[in-house]
Amino acid sequence: MSSFNFVTEVEKIKGRTGNVKRARQIDGYEIEIPMIVRNDYLSEGGTKDHDEIANELVKFIDYYEPVTFRFSNQNWFWKVHIDGPFEIPLNTEGQITKFNLKLTILDPRRYSVNELFNTAVSDQ
Repeated sequence: MSSFNFVTEVEKIKGRTGNVKRARQIDGYEIEIPMIVRNDYLSEGGTKDHDEIANELVKFIDYYEPVTFRFSNQNWFWKVHIDGPFEIPLNTEGQITKFNLKLTILDPRRYSVNELFNTAVSDQ
């Protein structure tokens, strides 16, 4: 995962050396994360075919609103949109099915899992 995702827009001016800064901002991110589906008789609902796995995944995804994405060992999260298409292998026989899921992070800020309070405001 990259950090410090600043982008500087510049403009060349004829007759002047170098560039002139037009704007500087933090851009969003697009990342892919690996997904692993356990597909055996011990998994919930037993073994599933390609369409059943795709249907379960589509039910899990919120199409319109961002969802929280958090690494389990971190105390922060991002608000992300899950994008498609996702390519689930046609042959899902066996215990493990792997594919990638695309995430778009429009708001590059990380949010704390623990709610923080402003004591000056809470004293009123």
